[in-house]
Amino acid sequence: MRPDEFFSSMEEGPLFPLYYFYGEERYLQDKAVQIVKKRREKELNQTLTIKVYSGGSTSIATIINDARTLPLLEKRKIILLKEADKISTSEQDSLLPYLQSPHQKTILILTGKETKFKGKILTAFKKKIFPAVKKNGMVMQFRNLYKNEVPGWITWMAKELGKSIGNREAYLLQELIGNQLQEVSNEMTKLAIFIGEKKEITREDIEELISNLRVDSIFELTDRIGNRERLKALISLSKLMESGEPPLKILTMIVRQFRMIMGARSLLDQGTKPEQVRKHLNIMPFIWKNLYPQTRKFSQKKLEKCFQQLWKTDLSLKTQRIPPKIVLEQLIMDLCE
Repeated sequence: MRPDEFFSSMEEGPLFPLYYFYGEERYLQDKAVQIVKKRREKELNQTLTIKVYSGGSTSIATIINDARTLPLLEKRKIILLKEADKISTSEQDSLLPYLQSPHQKTILILTGKETKFKGKILTAFKKKIFPAVKKNGMVMQFRNLYKNEVPGWITWMAKELGKSIGNREAYLLQELIGNQLQEVSNEMTKLAIFIGEKKEITREDIEELISNLRVDSIFELTDRIGNRERLKALISLSKLMESGEPPLKILTMIVRQFRMIMGARSLLDQGTKPEQVRKHLNIMPFIWKNLYPQTRKFSQKKLEKCFQQLWKTDLSLKTQRIPPKIVLEQLIMDLCE
């Protein structure tokens, strides 16, 4: 979902008395709540306060009573019920009558994380709460973004902060931070404060603020593994570990590299031209320049074995007591074998 798609979906059409925003992308949930609030404030020409409750700890009777009761001087009200997917089945039954006939001067917004509705509580939630909210309001899912959607949001965030950022710098920031927009937003705010009166966020700004090492060290590691340069890769790993880089983040970067290598190798084996492969996989030119030679160093059979080793390493880092550095060193030895 691009910024323009998100905002057009939220800013067009009428306001509803009920909303349910759910999914893994919490940043977009929060943005959606703020858009509803701003639209209602603009409609009333007054500032509103959002009352916040938790579905895991607040009685539904309390929330319903609040939703149906308006103070003497208050014309409208917005209530946010977080963790709505944690409401017990009995509390869902208590909430259902209100959802079927909501107070028209109150906007009740429910948010939740679950997208896979398994188990008794969540199944009941989907069968009862979803239809009621859809009938009188809006249900909207915010999934984790695809990799190629994140740079657009980084550019948009920079603009909102009164700054600008180039495509290469946006891609670099994504590589360092990941695809979770809330984490990206936090770093963008830091960057805006860090550069002060400057208007453009540069690579040097990102390197200086986000990593004590030069960012090149991160790409050095993945490129050296991709080129099967065992000793150099082990040296890069030591530098990253000494700088305090989290082991799971290092593993994530390695996995990303091998996903690109496997995807590229598969297309190249089918006769696709290198530049078409790059565009199809949405790989930036400066990344592809280093990645393309690496595709020749791994057979499909070797790549399948590499992914088995990556999976085992992920399991070891999360469950075993072996020092993470030893686990990652062994992974590099295996990948570069």
